[in-house]
Amino acid sequence: MKLKSIIDDLLYLVYPNLCVGCHEEAVHDEELFCINCETKLPLTDFHEIQPNEATDRMAGGFGFLRGLSMFRFYPGGMVQHMIHEIKYRGQTNIARRLGRRYGVLLKELPDFIDLHCIVPVPLHPRKLRSRGYNQSRFFAEGLADSLICFSSSNYLLRTKETSTQTSKTRYERLESMMKAFSVSDKASVLKGKHILLVDDVLTTGATLMSCAQALSLIPDIKISFATIGLAQ
Repeated sequence: MKLKSIIDDLLYLVYPNLCVGCHEEAVHDEELFCINCETKLPLTDFHEIQPNEATDRMAGGFGFLRGLSMFRFYPGGMVQHMIHEIKYRGQTNIARRLGRRYGVLLKELPDFIDLHCIVPVPLHPRKLRSRGYNQSRFFAEGLADSLICFSSSNYLLRTKETSTQTSKTRYERLESMMKAFSVSDKASVLKGKHILLVDDVLTTGATLMSCAQALSLIPDIKISFATIGLAQ
C-alpha cells in the first residue's frame, strides 16, 4: 500500500490532475474542475424541467420523449473550451467523465427507467478516419456507466457527408442534414424500445432531427436526446 502511494505521488508530479476549466490543479483526482470553476459552470436544470429550452428548439420536429442538455454553451466560454479539447485534442476521457456525471442526475428520472440503450450521433466514415474517434461515443459511454445500460454505435449510420454547419441558417442546416442518416440491419432490435440519442452540442437541432427521422422507421421506437451543450 505504501509503494502504491509513492507511485501515485510520483505520477501526480509528472501528470498533475489539472482543472479542465482553468488548467490549475483540481481539488481531487476524481474531479474535472477546481472549486472556482465548479461554481462558474453554466449547468442547466433541464433534467428537472419538461419542456425546456432544449426541447423548445425541436418544436415542430420529431416528438422526442425527453430532451436535455447538460450545459449552456457560450462562444469563448468554458464549455466551448472543453468541447474543443474533446473534439480536436483527443481528450475523450473528459467526455466520458462528463457523461458519468450527467448520468447520475438522469437515472433519477422516471422516464429513463425503461431506457434500453444510448446511441451516439455518428460521424461520416471519412470524418471518423480523419479525426480518429467520435467524441459523442465517449459521452454516451459515460452516460451508460451511470444509467446502467449499454451504448452502441451499430444502429445508426451517417450516409451523407455534409460541410461545416457553423455559418448556415436553421433552414440551411435542416436542408443540408436531410436524409444524412440511415439505420443498419441491426437496428431492428430497437422495435418498441426507448433509446437516448447523444450529441456534443445542440444548435438548431437539425442533426438530431435527421437522426430521429431515420430511427422513426423502426416500429414503436421511443427517442430521447441529450447533449453536452446547448448553443446560446
